Amino acid sequence: MAELVRGQNHPLPRTRLEILISAEVPLLVAVALGDEGGRVHDGHRIARPGAPALPGIEVPRTAAAEHRLSADLGELPDAVHRVTVLLALPEGPGAESRFGATGAPRAAVTDADGTEIVRFTLAGLDAESAVVALELYRRQGGWKVRAVGQGYAEGLTALLADLGLPEAREVAEAMREAGRLGVAQAADPSKARPSLGGPVDYAHPGRQAARQPQPVAGDAMGRSMEERLYNQVWGMFEDLARSTAALRSAAGFAAARLDLEIDDALADPRARTGGAGDAARRAAQARHDELMGRARAAHDRDLAQLTAEAEVVEPALPPAYARWDSPVWQGHRLPAEPPRAVRLGDLHLPESASLRIPMLVRLPLERGLWIDSGAVPADFGDAAVRRRSALDVAVAL
Repeated sequence: MAELVRGQNHPLPRTRLEILISAEVPLLVAVALGDEGGRVHDGHRIARPGAPALPGIEVPRTAAAEHRLSADLGELPDAVHRVTVLLALPEGPGAESRFGATGAPRAAVTDADGTEIVRFTLAGLDAESAVVALELYRRQGGWKVRAVGQGYAEGLTALLADLGLPEAREVAEAMREAGRLGVAQAADPSKARPSLGGPVDYAHPGRQAARQPQPVAGDAMGRSMEERLYNQVWGMFEDLARSTAALRSAAGFAAARLDLEIDDALADPRARTGGAGDAARRAAQARHDELMGRARAAHDRDLAQLTAEAEVVEPALPPAYARWDSPVWQGHRLPAEPPRAVRLGDLHLPESASLRIPMLVRLPLERGLWIDSGAVPADFGDAAVRRRSALDVAVAL
């Protein structure tokens, strides 16, 4: 692993990569695809929140303090010579206006196996609200990464204009709009007041667009079936997380818009009583219900697809990934080679309690595991009992 400073570069040994961004505050992240000179010809060459996914690039859909970007440089068009990773501070209640007011963001590039290739801390930023973090660029038949760290006090519009984007202002505003609602809800969900005309994007990027109608075990990328199954399982959980996040975001947006529309309708004292007020409430409620109906329908479609995939993938997992109640453990023998991962249990979310996705953690473990008993029922309140239960889990693992 190489620790880069501003201006340094490093060769990339593989083309399937993950770029990890972490900060102390929520950030918007985008990726621009440029030509040999780094020029971005139009907004369709920027992978960003609120826009369709681009081949070979997957970016987060909203502002967050930690981001995981996926890049398959081998899938990029030949005309793309430079991949630029952009960071920007979103607007909204409680959001910072300059990077100098918070800790320095950090960027790391890993290969598909999770092995860290380079790391870069974007130190020395002050009044900037947008910054070019990294560049991945073609060089002599291969790819290299450069630590850039160039900030723009004028903001995202100036950054995009510097890349040669003709519609820099429009794209910057679209990115900021995509991040405002998430920041407002994170600061105080009860006070999020979205624009009445603001879009709610239920798009579900990533594997789903390319997934086959009939689920197939091992349809993810990888050099072996075990690696493909591992990547497929985590792709399933990421799909579930995105779908659930879209549903929760839609619920918050719909509730906030309902409150806003009722407040506006009843601002006139004459409308607070009588037929006009009741009609306004019914119309606002109908728009709320229609919005939630669309969101739940999209979520239900995702759940049906993931459930069908889980039913195919679970039986295909290697013995080392079997469920804890599987009979395979009754006759377990140490494998000739250690498995790629260990199964801790199953992952699920409250909105989809019936869907269980294997929780696989890569081996060897690179960090410790926190074992928590969760909510403490009345018959599980003794600290010694909880410690014993946690120890049993650790020994089993």
